[in-house]
Amino acid sequence: MFKKYFTLMMAALLLLSACGTVVQPSQPTQPPAVEPSPNSPGVETPGTGEPMPTTQAPAQQEGEQRGNAPYEPYPQADPAELAAFSEAQQAFALAIYQKLASGKAENLILSPYSIYQALLMTYAGAAGETKAQMQTALQLPVSDESVHMLMNALTQANLPSKVLLPEGVMPFELRTANALWGQVGFSFLQTFLDTLSKHYDAPMHSLDFAKSDEATDTINNWVAEHTADKIQNIIPKGALGEDTRLVLTNAIYFKGSWQRPFLKENTLDAPFYPAEGKTVTVSMMHQTAAFEAVDGEGYQAILLPYQGGTKAMLIVLPDGGLNAFNAGLDLQKLQVIRAELRSQRVQLSMPRFKVETQFDLNQAMSELGMPAAFDAQAADFSGMTGDRSLMIGNILHKAFADVNEDGTEAAAATAVVMELTSAPVQEDPLTITLDRPFYFAIIDDENGSVLFNGQVVEP
Repeated sequence: MFKKYFTLMMAALLLLSACGTVVQPSQPTQPPAVEPSPNSPGVETPGTGEPMPTTQAPAQQEGEQRGNAPYEPYPQADPAELAAFSEAQQAFALAIYQKLASGKAENLILSPYSIYQALLMTYAGAAGETKAQMQTALQLPVSDESVHMLMNALTQANLPSKVLLPEGVMPFELRTANALWGQVGFSFLQTFLDTLSKHYDAPMHSLDFAKSDEATDTINNWVAEHTADKIQNIIPKGALGEDTRLVLTNAIYFKGSWQRPFLKENTLDAPFYPAEGKTVTVSMMHQTAAFEAVDGEGYQAILLPYQGGTKAMLIVLPDGGLNAFNAGLDLQKLQVIRAELRSQRVQLSMPRFKVETQFDLNQAMSELGMPAAFDAQAADFSGMTGDRSLMIGNILHKAFADVNEDGTEAAAATAVVMELTSAPVQEDPLTITLDRPFYFAIIDDENGSVLFNGQVVEP
């Protein structure tokens, strides 16, 4: 028996430069009521053991539709539960980075936040062993529907504060956007659509995937629009077709500037050592200022804050080589590094760099614990349709980052294709010279969210 597929896509963009305006998620309107229709009996509701609700949303028609549950812009999360959920996101961010960076002597950038959010949208429709495996892979602290509320709460916590900033301080901009793209004439469970509408503000758009190029262009244009045109053609031509039933998209956009920008006149050519016996010339930025930093055992680390909030870039320069550092990088190690940071005067030399990477995440996510989702015989996404007709075909991810004197510009997009079944100032500053491969992460320094992470092997 064959499985058709739906595509889940995530797009993430991070822009940090001179200034920006605060943009909040759009407020959805309440959709018109829909009449329930019978669905396949006897299927259990994911994770409950109870019969699956026998109502489906009407088959996809032209235009935009929303779930019956309006978006909740002010989710009320227990602080302890939200902290545990944030740690789960951080742990996943490091795990997926390890999988993708293992043994690679090349530049790399990804958005684990985007991947996490889009896979949680998929998790909303998972059931049985597939759901259990996804819970393991995503390191979720709970398995019930509260995970979606917590994801929404974490996203809200990451938005810019509405508190007025001091004069001269530039606000950062952070936006999130989600959308579903369903096959015309195909229907999904109302509960699934309601979950994504309530917690992800995700409307459903109808497309005819048999018109492959047209559908591909529509979704790619949405991604480009929500990533300031940094991510182009996340879905390649021919990837969508008559078997496609659903595409889920997530976009993140962030823009800001360094709290302490580098002076461009201080940027000079300097050597960088990507590997033993190899030297390249890079544009090295320089400044001496107070930062949170540490000269730790086997590494140096520094936190470079952005203006207008709690976002920052964490950079770790290992002594013993980047591959060895990556192999031991987990949540506990990250927490130790951050705990050791202290305010001190730092003489920092840092290269300008641009990084762009594209991945197929199927193998990485399977190795992280969710192989059933990619198996036509084992996949169970009956929480989407009421039957086991969907599986993940591909998870595609594409990311970009540009780091310079003013700040950082970064973007990422991910697509998942599923198939239908079938401190005190020191007199002597600490010197940190980033002239060999290093790890970096763009984080929220308050709740720990990892928006982007990667490695620079050769600027």
